Amino acid sequence: MSAAARPLFFALGALLLAWPLLTQPLLAQEREIEEAGLPRVTTDRLVAVATDPATVQLPADSHVGADSVLAGDVVVMGDLLLEGRVEGDLIVVHGDLEMASGSTVLGDITVVDGEVRGSEVARIGGTLIAYQRGARFVQRGDRAREVVEPELKLGHEVGTGSWFRFAVRAEEYNRVEGLPVHVGPVFDTGGRTPFRGRAQLIPRTQSAPFAADRVGYRVVGEQFVGSGRAFRVGVGLHSVIDPIEDRGLSDRENSWSTFLLTSDQRDHFERRGWSAHLRATPRAWPLDATLEYRNERHGIVGVTDPWTVFRSSREWRSQPLVAEGSLETLGAALELDTRDDGADPAAGWLVRAQWREGVGGRLALPATDRASAAIQVDSRFSSALLDLRRYQPVGRSGTLAMRGVLAGAPDGGSLPPQYQHALGGVGSLPGHSRFAADCGARATQVEVHRDDREQVMFPAYGCDRVALAQFEYRGPLNLDIGFGSPRGGDANRGSGHGRKSWAVFFNAGRGWAGGDDGAGPALESQTLYDAGLGLLMRQAGIYWAVPFRDGMSGSTFTFRLERRF
Repeated sequence: MSAAARPLFFALGALLLAWPLLTQPLLAQEREIEEAGLPRVTTDRLVAVATDPATVQLPADSHVGADSVLAGDVVVMGDLLLEGRVEGDLIVVHGDLEMASGSTVLGDITVVDGEVRGSEVARIGGTLIAYQRGARFVQRGDRAREVVEPELKLGHEVGTGSWFRFAVRAEEYNRVEGLPVHVGPVFDTGGRTPFRGRAQLIPRTQSAPFAADRVGYRVVGEQFVGSGRAFRVGVGLHSVIDPIEDRGLSDRENSWSTFLLTSDQRDHFERRGWSAHLRATPRAWPLDATLEYRNERHGIVGVTDPWTVFRSSREWRSQPLVAEGSLETLGAALELDTRDDGADPAAGWLVRAQWREGVGGRLALPATDRASAAIQVDSRFSSALLDLRRYQPVGRSGTLAMRGVLAGAPDGGSLPPQYQHALGGVGSLPGHSRFAADCGARATQVEVHRDDREQVMFPAYGCDRVALAQFEYRGPLNLDIGFGSPRGGDANRGSGHGRKSWAVFFNAGRGWAGGDDGAGPALESQTLYDAGLGLLMRQAGIYWAVPFRDGMSGSTFTFRLERRF
């Protein structure tokens, strides 16, 4: 290499090494805007401005002085105090915008996940749109209106940046509670380190047998610490009925299945107690990490008979027993999400890791007709979950989605039933029956007598360990039935975001039992396989699945409101 070429070579090498650091702010801004859940047209416009090399990039907690003039568009990832002049559009992401008297923005102002203060004393040449936490406000000129989210909120601004609302929100319809309704105040003190609170009663349309109270509650308070709203500490009190696991279905899907078809896909138990947590959501990275301590009492809940539309004469499936009593746990959760669309991704990664350690308490399975005395259950256990998903674009319009799940006791031991797992059915292996892999938990039933009530229940929930692998390829479905000309808005923009698409999928799963600890049969499940096809309109779709196992035949059709994973 000649002496004259060496400086150019080293300069090029330094640029290549520094490129990830130079582009990280742009990638972070694009990711934060993409994941904000804004209208697609708005998202595309904001991303185009944020990634334009001519756009001025400001760090969090920036201050533009009264004598400062910024030519062109400006993007800030965090809080901004504006006293000077911006001669273009202004975008503030995950932060508050405070405008001093006499400050000027000649273009549009867009604030994502933040608040605007002082706009009435500033000069704004374009349109101010603020997508606030919990609500969206749009201001054009001197007029503002709120775009109401699907939750009833009655409230007002308490002070600068602070708000208070009375919220009414319906939760998952299920065969234990009927329709639980969360009713109570929600507030935010505003500022750079706000305190947020929620205090709600949870009346249930059905009386839950064996529940300590027929009205639940949830009270949560969080204090943000440090700049940038990246860290918060919180405490809470609760008396709730929760699903043991989500079964691969969203709350909305399970609610409609229960309400319309008398088919609740989940099992439930009661949690009462208090918790404390530390949560980190750094703005520059797609991370959400939580450390939590819980001190609770767990209890069984029986089946009620909520009103349903179809097949109302059908008997509800029995609930499983859970280990009752006091329990102290430490938990950690980490989520890394680089997907391009949280609801309907076509590219990116999603990694969810959870760990919960029993550190104290006293748990026991209740007495039944087959066990006259309660059976002690070890309250010192370890439970973990790893959910890894990859969405890979294929060609111009296809997407290959891959998912692997490992869940259960990492040491191979036994778990209390409320921490067990099961596979089978629409959310995991749609070609197989619901709870097809439950390690024999539903091979028999027992009777429980309490409070002058008697209910038939399963002796356990499922397996102490499970593994699940899922693969799905989605491609665009172009249909021309000859009536009129196609409209531009109906065109597919790739399988991840098109209106119509087709899918082919394959699943495999298995469960293992840690041992017979008195919680019921401890049987290892066979490895289950299925495959099938799907026709989708946006996220909703109809799936046809065929099981693959010796001695099994037939197929199933299922309808999903949201994509499988």
